Amino acid sequence: MIHLGDGKADVEKVREDYPKMPIYNVPGNVDSNNTNEEWVKVCEIGGKRFVLVHGHLMINETKQPKQTDENRISARNTMLLLIDENNADILLHGHSHEAFMHRTKGLSGKVCWMMNPGCVSREKNVYANPTYGLLKFKKNGSLEWKMKEVQ
Repeated sequence: MIHLGDGKADVEKVREDYPKMPIYNVPGNVDSNNTNEEWVKVCEIGGKRFVLVHGHLMINETKQPKQTDENRISARNTMLLLIDENNADILLHGHSHEAFMHRTKGLSGKVCWMMNPGCVSREKNVYANPTYGLLKFKKNGSLEWKMKEVQ
């Protein structure tokens, strides 16, 4: 299981209930104000190099449900640097609570998947349905990614 922040208590509950399940998580802006927190984590899962980040330190805060184009461009450039610095195959982030997935290239030209699984719960001012992501590792080394709506 991978958790991308804003729900530290939920992660701890899953750890309690499923002590043998591998759980990778990063804190979100709701979880911690500690500037010494490990905001970016790099791990290898299924032979793929992952960068996990909540993303709030990259995306400027607004009171609007959607981020501005300027904020998105700035955040994207920072994420492209993370891809290169960590030789990532997959960069997962949260914070915006908006599900998306696309292939991109880091600034060095390295191909990487950038994904946000969305959010399993929703605030009243957000218009999208709650979502989560499923990532399946196939025997041939390829990945299958699905966005699922919470029922």
